[in-house]
Amino acid sequence: MSNLIYLKRKVNRFQMSFRREPGLVFDMNGLRYERVKLVRTYHNSLPDQYISVRSEEGEELMLISSLTKLDDISSQIVQEELKLLHLIPVIERISSIRRQQSIWTWNVQTDLGQTTFMTENAHDHIHSVAPCRWVITDLDGRRYLLADSENLDAASRNQWNRII
Repeated sequence: MSNLIYLKRKVNRFQMSFRREPGLVFDMNGLRYERVKLVRTYHNSLPDQYISVRSEEGEELMLISSLTKLDDISSQIVQEELKLLHLIPVIERISSIRRQQSIWTWNVQTDLGQTTFMTENAHDHIHSVAPCRWVITDLDGRRYLLADSENLDAASRNQWNRII
């Protein structure tokens, strides 16, 4: 069982913040947790309350009773991250796909803007959903849609063909 902390009110004993580097990073009382995941415990009824912060391994680190308990910057980052959980950006252009050991780093242009994400073992995270239509799942569980791999520009198609 983990040492779960419930953040119920603003208290000075917790020094915590969220930031992106390219995954979500959570710092609390001098401890750094990389690539944390956020889970809404009451997605429909209380979307901005009782947000679970989980480690890369899925262990719950903290339960935030309300986003109002966070500083403005962390609150904004958490809100943006929660929006991404149910949104599937469409990849329009692939700037680069680089492999470093078993991690693939993707730099892409989507319908929502430029982004960078990482996958491990590319073939386990790329799934064909129809001819020329693919869903790519990053290390944080976010999905990206490549709507039509045949209609990519030449440079993007070259990057894509190196993977597939």
